[in-house]
Amino acid sequence: MESTNADAQEKPGAAGQILVLRFVKQRRGVQNQIHLPAGQLEATRVINPSMARAMNRAWKWRHWFDKGEVTSLAHVAERDGCTEAYVRKLLPMAFLAPDIVAATLNGSLPRNLTIADLASHAMPLDWSAQRVRLGMAQ
Repeated sequence: MESTNADAQEKPGAAGQILVLRFVKQRRGVQNQIHLPAGQLEATRVINPSMARAMNRAWKWRHWFDKGEVTSLAHVAERDGCTEAYVRKLLPMAFLAPDIVAATLNGSLPRNLTIADLASHAMPLDWSAQRVRLGMAQ
């Protein structure tokens, strides 16, 4: 994380107002995001489309297994047009606690979390332990 002080100065002849904020620039995957310290401005919920798509795929694949439509990761990959490694990477997301899934889909998931964090093979199956591991303990 790179901490930056956004000290802006008004240029001669510039119209409008200048807002000066302290912020933290953080890299998330291939994106750079700006995070404001608590209390500076109300944070808005931002849904990460890539994370939502990954969650959707994982749940779709789990549904296929539950219905007996597929019997192996290779079958899932063939049916969905992706690699078996990709299926293996994302499938753990289908076993996250319901509130973690909801937070992912409604944009209230802590912004520092990534798909790799949610899809970790080291993620415990116990929902309480998942919340602790992700820093979302209630």
